[in-house]
Amino acid sequence: MAEARWIEFHDWAGIVVNGTADVPKPTTDLHMDRAFYLTSQLEAPHFGSVQSYDGAAMSGGPLHSIAVLPKSMAQGDFFKLLRHLEVAAPTSTALQALFRAYAGKGWAVARDGKLRDSRTGTDISAQVIRDTFTPTNGKVPKTGPLFEQAKQWALLHFAVFSDATTFAGQRDYAIGNLINTRKADEQLFYKQMNLNTLRVWTAVIAEDAHIADDEYNNHLTLQEDLAMCMYHAHSVNGPSPAAEVLKAVLPHHQRGTAFAKRLIHDLGKKKYGRWEDTADGKNRYDRTRDAALASGLWPRDFFIGTDVLMPKDF
Repeated sequence: MAEARWIEFHDWAGIVVNGTADVPKPTTDLHMDRAFYLTSQLEAPHFGSVQSYDGAAMSGGPLHSIAVLPKSMAQGDFFKLLRHLEVAAPTSTALQALFRAYAGKGWAVARDGKLRDSRTGTDISAQVIRDTFTPTNGKVPKTGPLFEQAKQWALLHFAVFSDATTFAGQRDYAIGNLINTRKADEQLFYKQMNLNTLRVWTAVIAEDAHIADDEYNNHLTLQEDLAMCMYHAHSVNGPSPAAEVLKAVLPHHQRGTAFAKRLIHDLGKKKYGRWEDTADGKNRYDRTRDAALASGLWPRDFFIGTDVLMPKDF
């Protein structure tokens, strides 16, 4: 039985339900499958996780899609994710149950991924969404009927995201978001391989003598793969700062080991949020490095030894 816990966070309060199914390691060598996996380990490593304690009304999915953008008070991409799952997992009984609950409020998720009034077609306001999922105004009391209301909405959403029939759809939606967040900037790198990002494959280490030139020129090396996976794992947290770093690196190193080292270093030294490598280990660089090393997707000597690609400290 899933446990819904009350959490207080700054001026907000709401519910968290932890996911129970691990996001699995990729079984392919597709670059974006690996980027998704690494990013999920930082954002939501378990399918099913939902939270409503941070003023965003509700968030779920491997990249924590949010229902309400607290600053602009507009709808986030949460309902786009649900619409994607409606198409990708039409047999999900949990999703059908959620949509029946929405219908009881006079709501419907439209084809454009907006939550709308089922009679008039108008958008449901962010304030109404927040007051419904996290009454009142994102400050759910610790006990009582308003807590029970918030708890029931959290559990309904948890049921959807923990339903195994939705896992593939959640992954594909997340990968689409990773690709499309700063697509024009990222293509400054990816276009060199003349490959669709979704189909970019990793290759063995480029320095291996048996790699043919044409194979190297049309594939990511494992070094480049790790660097760009790290980029995506940062971009989901800060699209503009990550893109700034990538665009600053490319004029100096367009690809290869030098590119990978510089991109990893500059992301690890970026003064944004908690990105910068610090001695206490409580930063996004160290969390990314730990997750990448633990995954076993990249050679251990990328992380441990002398002159490594992703050192413990800069």
